[in-house]
Amino acid sequence: MSEPPTISILTPTRNRSATYLPQAIASVRALRGSRSYEHVVVDDGSTDDTSDYLAAECRADPRIRAVRHDSPRGVAAARNTALAAARGAFVVDLDDDDLLLESGVERRHRYLLEHSERWAVHANALKIDEGGRYLIGEDVINALCLDPARCARLFYSSEMIPNASTAMYRRTALVDLGGWDESLSCCEDYDLWLRSLDRYGPPGFLDEFVALYRKKDRGLGIDSVRSGAHARNQRRVQERWQHLVG
Repeated sequence: MSEPPTISILTPTRNRSATYLPQAIASVRALRGSRSYEHVVVDDGSTDDTSDYLAAECRADPRIRAVRHDSPRGVAAARNTALAAARGAFVVDLDDDDLLLESGVERRHRYLLEHSERWAVHANALKIDEGGRYLIGEDVINALCLDPARCARLFYSSEMIPNASTAMYRRTALVDLGGWDESLSCCEDYDLWLRSLDRYGPPGFLDEFVALYRKKDRGLGIDSVRSGAHARNQRRVQERWQHLVG
């Protein structure tokens, strides 16, 4: 087996081979940096031509590795499958409708090398619309929070939740944490960050833009809000971690 890469980029996807997924993969290919990487893409039971598309991408680029679920299992399960397949010591979770900025992965990796006390780091994102146009004034801006109690309040209230595509994790720590909760149909990132506070304390923060976050009228996030699933899952998570805020 070849030497494992330094960084594994994880992308769960379903039925987006004709829309966002090729753009996400292209953004990974455009990365600048000296660190080796792999891109693990998990097809969560797509019914379009995602499987054939990924097979062709894997043949064209050995850094891409595809795994398929025969039927949909949800984004948390897809992320966990990608995590189980990952070989890098550091992990980036890239949603299939987001894009990486060319130097953002390298800078996050450098941060974690310089801050061995942090299990993860997150950063900022520029927001774009469905067509990739920049949305002025809607940037995703976070901040460093070193006080566990204050950080718990910010996370718990959703005043600040690290965006998935801006984060980098130490793979062993993420595995030991148990990955993402597959019983949640959404809010799995919300739960992960609160759970990590209980285990590892606050994450690090890089005050730079490292990704493009896509705002859409349709998709798992907005659809879960409209259906009420987001509110139900958020209540479950808040009940679970209420002890963090007293």
